[in-house]
Amino acid sequence: MPRLTNLDLDLVRTFLVVCEQKSFTRAGGRLGRSQSAISLQVRRLEDQLGQSLLSRDPRHVVLTEHGEAFLPQARRLLRLN
Repeated sequence: MPRLTNLDLDLVRTFLVVCEQKSFTRAGGRLGRSQSAISLQVRRLEDQLGQSLLSRDPRHVVLTEHGEAFLPQARRLLRLN
């Protein structure tokens, strides 16, 4: 996993809500943002990390192996900040 310094915590927060909701659309509803904005934020986080975190399909999202590894780190990051 790449270094976690300088990560945008808003992107990390969005990732956690997507994981919790298992849907970009539901996460968008919870965060008051469009599905496309949520998808873009997750893509930006993946770009920052250099790894795919979520596998997308039309019905829901599933964590990749990298996503599974990053999830506890993301929770820890938000707890500390």
